[in-house]
Amino acid sequence: MKHMNNTRLASLSIAIGVALSGTYAFAAESNKNVKEDEIERVEIVGSATNLEVTAEDIQKIQANDLNDIFRLEPSVTVGGGGLGITQLVFVRGFEDTMLNVTVDGAPQTGTLFHHIGRLSIEPELLKSVQVQAGAGEATAGSGAIGGAIRFKTKTANDLLADNEQFGGIVKVGGGTNDFVKYSATGYGKLTDNWSVLASHVRIDTDSYEDGNGNEIAFEYTDENGNLVRETTDTEQELSFVKLNGEFGDNQFVSLSHEIREESGNFPSRPNFPISARNPIYPIETERNTTVFNYQWLASPMLNLEFTLYNTEQELIVRGDRAWHPYQGNIQTIGGDLRNTSYVAAHTLTYGVEYRDQTSEAGSIGQPLSGEETGKVLGIYVQDHWDITPDLMLSFGVRYDDYELDTTHKFYAESEVTFAQVAAQVPTVADAGFFVIADFSTLTPLGQVVGPNGTFNTLSRTSEDVTVDSDGFSANIGVAYQLNDAVNLTAGYAQALRGKEVGDTFTIDYNGVEPDIQAEDAENAEIGIEYNKDGLLARVAAYQSRLDNAMNLEIGGTNVRNIGDIESDGVEIKLGYITENYSVIASYVHNTTELYNYQPNTSTIALDANGAPIVNLSSYSADFNAFDVAKIDAPALVDGEPLIYNGIKVEGYEQRALGNSRGDTYTINASYYVTDALELGWFFTYVDSLGGITTLQNAAATGDTSDIFTLTKPSYATHDFFAVYQVSENLTARLMVKNAFDEAYRDHSSFADYSEVFEGFASHLEPGRDIRLNVEYQF
Repeated sequence: MKHMNNTRLASLSIAIGVALSGTYAFAAESNKNVKEDEIERVEIVGSATNLEVTAEDIQKIQANDLNDIFRLEPSVTVGGGGLGITQLVFVRGFEDTMLNVTVDGAPQTGTLFHHIGRLSIEPELLKSVQVQAGAGEATAGSGAIGGAIRFKTKTANDLLADNEQFGGIVKVGGGTNDFVKYSATGYGKLTDNWSVLASHVRIDTDSYEDGNGNEIAFEYTDENGNLVRETTDTEQELSFVKLNGEFGDNQFVSLSHEIREESGNFPSRPNFPISARNPIYPIETERNTTVFNYQWLASPMLNLEFTLYNTEQELIVRGDRAWHPYQGNIQTIGGDLRNTSYVAAHTLTYGVEYRDQTSEAGSIGQPLSGEETGKVLGIYVQDHWDITPDLMLSFGVRYDDYELDTTHKFYAESEVTFAQVAAQVPTVADAGFFVIADFSTLTPLGQVVGPNGTFNTLSRTSEDVTVDSDGFSANIGVAYQLNDAVNLTAGYAQALRGKEVGDTFTIDYNGVEPDIQAEDAENAEIGIEYNKDGLLARVAAYQSRLDNAMNLEIGGTNVRNIGDIESDGVEIKLGYITENYSVIASYVHNTTELYNYQPNTSTIALDANGAPIVNLSSYSADFNAFDVAKIDAPALVDGEPLIYNGIKVEGYEQRALGNSRGDTYTINASYYVTDALELGWFFTYVDSLGGITTLQNAAATGDTSDIFTLTKPSYATHDFFAVYQVSENLTARLMVKNAFDEAYRDHSSFADYSEVFEGFASHLEPGRDIRLNVEYQF
């Protein structure tokens, strides 16, 4: 066990770094002899609440999904329940759709289906996860209106000791609730300057049980009287290969390719309760990502970095519902070219990035009926100025230019009778006739269909919509090292995001308002940090605002600007760390509210004679589904606009924007019993949150009689872990999650609406899960 003491000291340094990840090393120390991966990045703007999760943290908690990765950081939360495919990440109340998320510099943008998460990452491969909360520096990337998350994967050099040429890791693990995981990783040096890493991971998961002992499954009686039981089983596989090399004078290159596949039986809308209206169907997702990174560290003036990437994502939902079987595809290509120059006391980073994305969707077996293409060009510059050895000023600006083109094609190709329409549309049955409409203009085509009438539907294409937006975003920040223990930071930043491609489900039948405005974000924060003799403390306060928030409302027809969002909060972290033990306590308070929200109402479109106009061309005749054409208009009360302010953002009502949660308290403690054995405890308490008013849009349209006020109840969870170094090559890890079998719904999932809609609530989190993992490294 020759590396035990070094491992413990490494753990100590990592713990300090994670506890106070906003603390930075001043550039006065910079000798400009940078090595690969070392020109990143002193960040001042937003540093008061930045954080990092390390590979060691991930190993300790045997992370299998996003929820596990961020378990130690209460300022980053994950909602959606225990089904990995549904998980969503929230930072300061904003959903990950509002963040610039990258893997080795490649943005993970685009949503396949708004009922599932858009992020999927294998924790096994991660070297680190960095989170920048709120709008930050100009280098954060396009669309970082709520912050940025940067996943960085391992290389062979991260795993090889100095005297090793080749190595490998084999892991086998599982949990009682209810999964088995296998992984095999091989790595080695091809030459003195070139190395390669290859890994394959497989996870088989059965339906989990929540804290009440209820399995996430569905039982029903079929038409033959037989009892049928359907479960939510999942298979995940990931294949990853990464080549790294060095050539010439300080030139570094890496090329990686990842294939991630997930298939299983999920509810049609996976984050919703399973029922006869939301049955279990096979769902498959696949993501292929190729990333090329190049660095040339030539001189103090030339430290060039170039990233080129291509990501392809696909979703298939099988089944026999009206819009099944359904498929969605997203392709993203782009790159980022930047240079860092050291000029006197200035560290100047400047560059350009470009992203081109296509999202398309439709029913399998038919021509795809929706397509959106989006492009964004960003140009940026950021300066860090060492005014004195203890005082740093950071300032920067970026320009972003967005363009979105939408095309929606709707197909209906067979003969339809009046009776088929009237059976589904009571208004038609009452009128006794209807007029066939032009979908794009909602104007009659002149063909009247009566009780005995039939008609042949024709293919139509809606009018294309192009949306352009551009603008500048500035930031400024300051950091002052008051003494050897105390660091003060303050910052202000702006960020802009134009309309990007929509999720592949909604683009199939929803459009974009032509006059939609770009989202503008502002973030201001201050922080103070103390770090000396093992005692750690940090207090940070922030205020963020997002103007012109874009959203597709429940039951809405087009994406539009729905109002402004304010997110205010305080984060406090206290800890004491020694070589043998550590205790870190955290408190997070966040309020995320919607202002200037005016609901829309939908009115039935009538022709000049008062006949309802039926929208036939928005559905395939194979689906046998029709709808009366509707026109959206702002809700009015006595002729005045109906406007709501101070609405707590809720994950169902304001999907893809954010969520509200109660105050969160955590304690993370660990203790080295011996050099070989470490024990730990994670405690989380989330306070109840009331006064969440919802269904404003449903009340305005008459779908409900009034708005509904709900409360998210409090909960507490305890997790325990043990890491035992059996030998130099063999490590055993034990993790007990939710040890006391708490039955709870995470506040970052959408809330319980059962009082209004029976049984309507997101899934409860998994109950007790005892995990054992054995790792052999050679």
